[in-house]
Amino acid sequence: MPQITPLMAGDPSRLGSFRLTGRIGEGGQGVVYLGVNHEGERAAIKLLHVKFTGDASARSRFARELRASQRVAPFCTAKVIEADLEGDTPYIASEYIEGRSLRDHVESEGPLRGTALDRLAIGTATALTAIHHAAIVHRDFKPDNVLLAADGPRVVDFGIARILDSTGTITSKAIGTPAYMAPEQIAGEDVGPYTDVFAWGATMAFAATGEAVFDGASIAVVLNRILTHEVDLSMMDEPLRSVVRSSLAKSPQARPSADRILLRLLGHPDVADASPAVLTQGVRIANPAPAPPVGDDEPTRVARKHSIGLPLPPSGAARPPSETVAPRPATFSPSTPSTDAPPPSPRGSGGEPTHPSAPNGEEPARPPKLAGIIMLVLVLLAAGFAGVAYATGWRPGVVGGHGVEPVGVFRVGGKAVTSHRTTFSSAAGRPDRRAPVRDA
Repeated sequence: MPQITPLMAGDPSRLGSFRLTGRIGEGGQGVVYLGVNHEGERAAIKLLHVKFTGDASARSRFARELRASQRVAPFCTAKVIEADLEGDTPYIASEYIEGRSLRDHVESEGPLRGTALDRLAIGTATALTAIHHAAIVHRDFKPDNVLLAADGPRVVDFGIARILDSTGTITSKAIGTPAYMAPEQIAGEDVGPYTDVFAWGATMAFAATGEAVFDGASIAVVLNRILTHEVDLSMMDEPLRSVVRSSLAKSPQARPSADRILLRLLGHPDVADASPAVLTQGVRIANPAPAPPVGDDEPTRVARKHSIGLPLPPSGAARPPSETVAPRPATFSPSTPSTDAPPPSPRGSGGEPTHPSAPNGEEPARPPKLAGIIMLVLVLLAAGFAGVAYATGWRPGVVGGHGVEPVGVFRVGGKAVTSHRTTFSSAAGRPDRRAPVRDA
């Protein structure tokens, strides 16, 4: 994490919607402050030096940096939050990334090895591919401009970046950090994406060895080493070793593109440019944290927009078969939840549903089943009432059938006998009386 120092006398207290809380660093173009807005969002705010505020060319370069930053997919760099290039204090506020630079990390922790080096190579190659897909040449790719964020490396500082013309090259004088400049930059020849590829190879060599492989006691020694020195990469494993070696070729035509570098590192055939799905795979592998769901994550959507110029699909849209993420090498496969699987069933080891409210997932005691008991009681009561009614002489008529009803009382042998008659009900429910049946 960068060392934040207190504000100095003469530093502004606010820039735009941000309250400044400290200094992150200072360069030839301006000072970078740490700011926080009313929503608690932190930003790295680059303020153009006062001495440049009246310089039209300096403002033009500052505006070009803003355009370049905005063109690049935000998953591989610091997203621009706010900017003002017209006022007396031109500034660019970008996402503040928690994490040290690659240079700081290597100088304090030592060279990277194994999976850590592989993740760095894949993450930075993914970022460089996205930058080139946005038609940007960074021109100052180096360990200081690679930030090791919690979700993978980010490439920052587009202060001298240029937007490619229709030929894919830029005619310019030598600009960059000497130890990471490509031979064509030294010669003042056209630069292009292949220039960034050389710087990427030198940066990976630094990460693996712990030292700038083209460094020297003077600028002349540094430039001579870039033009003539072959770097020892024996500490790297394949395929990284071969990829870095080809990236450091002295001739631009002999270097692979960033797309080819990424495809080779991921084990894909390098017969075409990297697709949005490949970029997404690279972001996931470089990210030590759990990856977002496949098909609706920001890298896929932004990469698709920047790579092939299509409008972003709606969130949750089905993923075309052509964009299915290819299998990853086993070494770099962080566990990723599947979006097609249903939510995990809350079941215990025995297959029975568990209850969050019960300790240890045990099922609590269930209440007695009263419904059956109540029904049985009601049936018994109904039967008892029916027996009492029948004993007292009550007889129900039957709708749609027949029944009996009393018609008189006779005395036979001194005993009272009740005479009944059969009744029939029509379909309409009206009684249909027929001949009475008398008791004898």
